[in-house]
Amino acid sequence: MLFIVASIPGRIRIRHEFFTHLRHSEDWRAALLALNGVLRVESRLAAASLIVRYDPAAVSVKDMENAVRGLARAKLKPAPEPLSVHAATGRKTYRAIHRSVKYCMLLSLAATIALARRDTRKAHAVAGWLFAASVSAHLFLYRKRLFA
Repeated sequence: MLFIVASIPGRIRIRHEFFTHLRHSEDWRAALLALNGVLRVESRLAAASLIVRYDPAAVSVKDMENAVRGLARAKLKPAPEPLSVHAATGRKTYRAIHRSVKYCMLLSLAATIALARRDTRKAHAVAGWLFAASVSAHLFLYRKRLFA
């Protein structure tokens, strides 16, 4: 979600998690520079924010805030919520698969820890292998996010 963190005449600071990536930051920078009255846009990747400097004589604070919010509505269209089962095919979507893998990972870790104190080496080993398999599946499903 886009946040207007600070707003004074001539300067607005906006914050969004996308602004930590140079590509998204530059894309927003170009779109903000196209707005009426904007003089320059400074990017702060570490703070995940952009500072918009504009001419307060040409544009009021309220109008600039509305223009930034309108740009945010246009650029940050919310993705439709995926269903747990696809309506047409009846198959599970990725969201449901991710959730199942996370539950499996959590439960197998708890079972591994619980069985470590008992004399059930085989059950402990099976729970450990199940945990390792679910962690591997989790890493595979999130590979794009991890290596981006």
